[in-house]
Amino acid sequence: MENERIIGASLLIMLSFMGTVAYRITLPVASFYVKQTLGMTAFAVGLLTTSFYILRAMSALGTGYFSETARRGKLLATIAFGLQILVTYYLILKPEYLGVVLIRALQGILNGFAWTSVQILLAGSVPERYRGRIFAVYAMSGSLGSLIGDFFYKLYGNHALLFSIFFYVISSAIVYVAGGIAEDTSKGKPLLRSTKKAKKRNEKRIPVAFLLISVMAISYTTVMSVGDIAYVYYKGILGLSKGSTALLRGASSFAGTLIAFFLGWLADKGEAKKVLIGAYMTSILGTIFISVPTITLAILGIATITVSSRIFVPIARKVASEMPRGNIYIGFLGTLGNIGAALGGTGFGYLYTVLDSRKLTFIGLSFAEAPLIATLWLYLVPLILFAGMRRQKNDQPA
Repeated sequence: MENERIIGASLLIMLSFMGTVAYRITLPVASFYVKQTLGMTAFAVGLLTTSFYILRAMSALGTGYFSETARRGKLLATIAFGLQILVTYYLILKPEYLGVVLIRALQGILNGFAWTSVQILLAGSVPERYRGRIFAVYAMSGSLGSLIGDFFYKLYGNHALLFSIFFYVISSAIVYVAGGIAEDTSKGKPLLRSTKKAKKRNEKRIPVAFLLISVMAISYTTVMSVGDIAYVYYKGILGLSKGSTALLRGASSFAGTLIAFFLGWLADKGEAKKVLIGAYMTSILGTIFISVPTITLAILGIATITVSSRIFVPIARKVASEMPRGNIYIGFLGTLGNIGAALGGTGFGYLYTVLDSRKLTFIGLSFAEAPLIATLWLYLVPLILFAGMRRQKNDQPA
């Protein structure tokens, strides 16, 4: 049975790569099509991200409850990946703007069904003590898929959508097999069942309020490195070609994931509260870097934002999986992350439309105003986190 679990987990990690390649190819195609072919604004591009994440938030929450058993998770993920083939084909037909919004909305619904189910299957396939590390490998596999997807776009442009369809076919097959293995090993029982030891360890690591605030905030900033609007923003401030912009974004994100992978292994054994604060502050630092219109700092900014996300999210998923009814908490975590990303896509897209590439000068450097203004509210959150931790510490009995 142990070997079957290893095979199942390995297949789901492979799926993270395959499914992300398929999805990532569609992003620059949709973004540049709306901005350049249809002549829409950056705000219109940002709304693509918003429609995606709002619908994914809704479907992720329901999936957390529905995918309690391996059989349900397997069927839901397999169907969702299969339907992505039809959605991608619709993008090949070059619809009008509302059609592209519909595509991104459908992708959001189906991604919420598919990836939440996959994460629950993965968490249920490995012992609790390994989940943080396994989720870190899972995240790195997805980031590699993101890089390869952007590389396919640079090589083939819109024709890369044919590869996207191919990878979705493979993804459907993989999740069906991996889900079948999880179904056999779990014997129809709920995949995630918290133990008293895990619950006590969990309570000492991250209070729920801190977890929820941070996942929303980090997802908000992550849109600036991975969302639809990111392609348009970097192309605008750096003056690169569409293919080079996609490759720069993908390579920088992958570099950040590699760094986060090694840091995450250390963080998984350390104090999670400190990791949470460190990841959050790193995210804010990344938004400052991407505001400086140079290729070097753009790469550093994307990588830094990616590091913060890739360190925090695997730990958050591990913590969520150890809670009672962990499948629901994983879905809820995904919902809040998607809401944060939706707000980020709308807010940043609107500000970039209004301000365009307008800059301000400080200490001899030029900074794009849009990302700085879009993230001003984030500076208040660390104060809330520190205050909450201090209060919790004072409330504890001597």
